[in-house]
Amino acid sequence: MIDMRELIKLGLIFLLTFLYAFLRYINFGDVELKDVPTIIINKAVAFTLVIWMFFLLWSWKNLYTEKLKMQLNILQSLIFIHIFLSIVLLSQQKLPKFLENAQLTLWANFTVLTGTITLSLFFFFVKNLSRVNFLLFSIFLKLHLFFMGYKGWLRPENWNGSMPPITLLCFCILLIIDMLVLKTSNK
Repeated sequence: MIDMRELIKLGLIFLLTFLYAFLRYINFGDVELKDVPTIIINKAVAFTLVIWMFFLLWSWKNLYTEKLKMQLNILQSLIFIHIFLSIVLLSQQKLPKFLENAQLTLWANFTVLTGTITLSLFFFFVKNLSRVNFLLFSIFLKLHLFFMGYKGWLRPENWNGSMPPITLLCFCILLIIDMLVLKTSNK
C-alpha cells in the first residue's frame, strides 16, 4: 500500500530540487525554457533520488519491510527516469560538455561507465541489503557524479547565480550518508 506521507515527502523534495535546478540553470544559467521537461526535470530527479537515499538510510533500521520495499521502489523509479531522460538528452546532443565532434568525451564515457556499474550495484544492493553493499554502490555513484561534474566544482566564480552544481551537492550528501552508515555500523 502507498503511504501518502511518503508521497508528500517525495513531492516536496522534488519541488525543492526542481526550484533549485530551475533557478540555477534557467534563471542564472543558459538553459532555455523549452528544455525544462528534459534537462531541468532530469537534474531535479537526480537530486531528488540522492536526497531520497539520505532519508531512506537515515531511518534504515526503523523501516518495516513493506515501507522499505516501497521506498526502494520509489528510488528505482527515480533512477529509471533519470536514465531515460539522460539517454534522450545524449541522443539529442543537449549535453555539449559530454560531446566533442559529435562523440562522447573521455569523461562522458567514464560517466556512462560508472553510471552503468552503479545501476547494476543498485540491484545487487536491493537484493542484498547491507551497509558494505551500500558503500560499494555509493562509491560508484560518487565516481559517476565526479566524472560528470568535477570540472565545475572547483570554479565557484563560474557557478550560475553562485549556486553550487547539483553534482557537487549530491556528492556531498553521499559523503554525509557514507559517514552515517559507517558510524551506525560501528554500534
